[in-house]
This record gives sequence, C-alpha cells and structure tokens, in this order.
Amino acid sequence: MAITLTSTFSLRKQDKYDLDWHLALNQNFDDIDSIMGIILKGQYMHLSHEESAGVDGGPISTTWTTRNINTVVTNRISGASLASNLITLPAGTYRIRAVVNAYNVEYHRARLYDATNSADLLISRVSRSRSGTLEQQPAEIVGEFTLSDITDLEIQHICEVENLTSGQGKAANLGGTEKYADVEIFKIDW
Repeated sequence: MAITLTSTFSLRKQDKYDLDWHLALNQNFDDIDSIMGIILKGQYMHLSHEESAGVDGGPISTTWTTRNINTVVTNRISGASLASNLITLPAGTYRIRAVVNAYNVEYHRARLYDATNSADLLISRVSRSRSGTLEQQPAEIVGEFTLSDITDLEIQHICEVENLTSGQGKAANLGGTEKYADVEIFKIDW
C-alpha cells in the first residue's frame, strides 16, 4: 500500500499500481531537480568590491557616489559584463540583491542606477553607520527590474556625513582580501 497526494494536496491510500506510482513520483522529482538546477545554476551573476588586506573601501559623499565594484565572482548571464564599475546587462527581467558597506557616515542609502538612461531603478531603505563609532552598517538593494535593451548599471551610494577615505568600508586587516560589497543578479526571464 502506498500514500499519494491528490490534486487537493490531501493524502489518500493507493492500493494498486504502486510500482507505476513510484516511477511517476521519481520522474517528478527528477524534473524538479532539473528545473531547480537551471534556476540555481543558470542565469546568475555575482560581483563584489574587494581590496587587498588593510586597504579601506574608498569614499562616500553627500551626493550620489559610484560604488567600487571590481570583481566578477561568477557570471553565467550571456552578454553580461563588468568594467570600470559598470555592470552591463542585456535586455530582460532581473532580480538583484546588493549589500554594500558604509562606515562612519551617519544615515545612508544605496541605489541601482541606470547609467545608460540616467534613471533610478531601485533604492534601498535608509540605514545608519554612526559617526565616531567603529560599526559598519550596510545598505541593501533588493528588487526586480526590467531592461528593454542592453544597459549599463551602477551601484551608487549617498550619505549624511561624507567619509572620503573609508566610507565604503573600513579595513578589518584580519588576513586575506577585504570585501565591501556583494551584488547578486538573477536573470528571471528565459
């Protein structure tokens, strides 16, 4: 005797055709695994801002400042690239999660900026990294956007109190690379 799911997601007993049911169930899981593999391994780009150990992140100002994004960790989006802090993406619909540090700047926020068309795409909530303390509090950009053509994007940051040396992050100097930003982009239309 086997237990199966009905279309209303309630459980019922299945007395016959257990072998067929078992094979069908395994096939469904194989299909799900295949789909999840495409989603998780497919149209994905991961970028970061990295510096050598002991090197601070750079400036943030009281006007929108382009964030340093200098490292391609993973790029599986055909036609996507990174050059001089510009993220180039082909037409499509995307989801983004970008976490960018701020240090000693009081209130701050980040945005995803369309440098090709001079337009804001997404803006983070306001965060705070209090002046005179040693805390780093990131801003986080999360959302979905659609591009109608190949487009250059920037991650930009603005703050209440400018910090022209370590506003994008204070070096921890704990060995290895300093990391001040992570940007994950998923292309969700295929």
